[in-house]
Amino acid sequence: MDDVLAAAGIKTVLTGIRIPRMNSITERRVQSCRRELLDRCLVWSERHLRHALRGYKHFYNQHRAH
Repeated sequence: MDDVLAAAGIKTVLTGIRIPRMNSITERRVQSCRRELLDRCLVWSERHLRHALRGYKHFYNQHRAH
């Protein structure tokens, strides 16, 4: 499976063995990104998606009330 992912340009990241909640934290982050960004805009290309995600990352880390 690692060879297939590497051929597609996807980097495999191993999760921490002592971090059982890591998957749920990651799922929450993806869910927030989808609900707050991707459900509200139409993405035209990979370049546009990367630009939108950079803007959302800045908003999420700097301006969003935590």
